[in-house]
Amino acid sequence: MLMKSDNKNYIEFIDTPWNSKVLGFKTNEITQIRFTKEEILSELMREFEEFSCSNNYFFSGIRIQPENLTLRKVLTKTGYNQVETIFELTKKFDSIKYSSDILETDINLRIAEESDTEKIVDIVRCILHHGRFFEDPKIDNQIAVERNINWVKSFCDKKTVFAGEFETDIIGFLAFDINKDLCVLQLGGVKEEFNFLAYPFWLKSFIYLHELYNVTRFNTIISAYNLPIIALYNYFGFIYKSVSIGFHKHRSPKDDPVQ
Repeated sequence: MLMKSDNKNYIEFIDTPWNSKVLGFKTNEITQIRFTKEEILSELMREFEEFSCSNNYFFSGIRIQPENLTLRKVLTKTGYNQVETIFELTKKFDSIKYSSDILETDINLRIAEESDTEKIVDIVRCILHHGRFFEDPKIDNQIAVERNINWVKSFCDKKTVFAGEFETDIIGFLAFDINKDLCVLQLGGVKEEFNFLAYPFWLKSFIYLHELYNVTRFNTIISAYNLPIIALYNYFGFIYKSVSIGFHKHRSPKDDPVQ
């Protein structure tokens, strides 16, 4: 959807049914904002708030570049709260750095089958505690967990999840999207008691993705608060491409649409 003053001043936004499913009401996300003056931006945000309130959108999100101080100022004035900081990382397959001895670990990697879904869900429930919903103090942790569970189930349905087996036990998973030669690593992890296998599991996943889908590049987005996964991607030599900060606004039916 588009809300604009002219071709240089507009807001693009989408419905987010994956958020609505766990929150229980309509939600949306601003995907792009362009503006030439703070006054025009303020008016566009006022119109967006009026639209969201009158159409019963009780939650909105947006991710922006932190150096955009004018946008940060107007979002704060409009009732948005900063809830997350994220890094976008990238790496070419042929430049991934690693020590060859970690390939010796006996981990079996395969596309997850339908019968694996609940085992993967159990891993998600136990170990994934970072992300935009977890870092929003107004959202209950169980809702954040359910969002991740729904997310990983959607990848299982698409057959874009690796299951990692060690001694017949599924110890980890990695969900991904493929776009030509680019692989976007969406979410993954290993059971806490098998943390020592995280590095060989990720490395074998890189290699398998390259062999199976002929991908040459990897991208991923990670929370700045997820120090173990930051260390993992640092080890493999991933490059920090960008930093973004995320804002959320929670509305109630009593909110005045004109901020």
